[in-house]
Amino acid sequence: MNILLTCAGRRNYLVDFFRYGQTATTKIVGADADGNAAALQECDVAYQVPYLFAPEYINHLLAICVEESIDLVVSLSDLELPVLARSRCQFEEVGAKLLVSSPAVIDLCFDKLETARWLTKLGIKTALTFASVNEAIDALDASQVSFPLVVKPRWGSASIGVHSVFSVSELMHTVSLVHEQLVRRNIALGSIQRQTNLPDIVIQETLTGKEYGIDVLNDFNGSVRSIYVKEKLAMRAGETDKACVREHVGLDTVALLIGSNLKHIGNLDCDVFVDGDTASVLELNPRFGGGYPFSHLAGANYPAAVMDWAAGREHDCSKFGKQFDTIFAKADGLVEIGKPVLCSEALQDSQLTSRLKQDHNYSVSAERYTPAG
Repeated sequence: MNILLTCAGRRNYLVDFFRYGQTATTKIVGADADGNAAALQECDVAYQVPYLFAPEYINHLLAICVEESIDLVVSLSDLELPVLARSRCQFEEVGAKLLVSSPAVIDLCFDKLETARWLTKLGIKTALTFASVNEAIDALDASQVSFPLVVKPRWGSASIGVHSVFSVSELMHTVSLVHEQLVRRNIALGSIQRQTNLPDIVIQETLTGKEYGIDVLNDFNGSVRSIYVKEKLAMRAGETDKACVREHVGLDTVALLIGSNLKHIGNLDCDVFVDGDTASVLELNPRFGGGYPFSHLAGANYPAAVMDWAAGREHDCSKFGKQFDTIFAKADGLVEIGKPVLCSEALQDSQLTSRLKQDHNYSVSAERYTPAG
């Protein structure tokens, strides 16, 4: 099987997870806007592509899929998911299957306000979430919440722009600050409010208790096939740095309820806080999250399952091991930057692109993400 990892970045371990997920030979092709990305050095073939919001981005990925006979495309960036989800038909036309959920699922998970509303309707406790300062102040006055509160982008990534505030004046100042920062960044997160006139900031209550991450693996039909619950023991730059897989029947039940109703494709990374007997789900990320390596080392092999399903084969996830109560930690590593990286521009200028256009009515471009509603 030939696999394309897009927005490969620095996640070298996923290259190995997919390469050794099966005994059959697997070719790993990597793509990233940074030709010096660490993960590209581990791939069998590496491509430098335009920035993911460039109009020609999807065209370049499609050309790579044809050149390398790609069977499965796996995205490693949440910002890329909306772009890929809306281009599924083009990838399928060239024989590449996307490990990406539907646009509706991606939109829901990307939008922290809509995520909170969806979880509440499902009967799952989540952080009280407000779309305006006035709503938050009214809740404070009614003693529904208390300081500290959390201010964050409504459409956010990697804990960027997340602030804790401890007073009304700090709340008002921080909301204005984060909004200005989003506008200045002028990428997907910063352009949404101007495109849709929707509020681009949310204010949430601060959840307390132990923090857990849950990996919920669905097949390509959206059926839940595997669940791993991990207690987060340390965080670093918004990503799990140290964790331990735990046996937790209550969180298994919550995860099954989420996965069965969301019907995502592939892995769903859930952030949960447990305080006593109360579990509150904070965020849903429909991709291989930064906490997946802990599940993998404890016995999961999601890449093997995904590759089997993409090839039309069944995979028995019940045979995954679960090494409970063993702590794993990430560690820094170095790779030499010297692997030849191909430029996808060469594919765009070749006869390959002309044939692709002729054979598949090939015309698609990446657009800035505009949320539903």
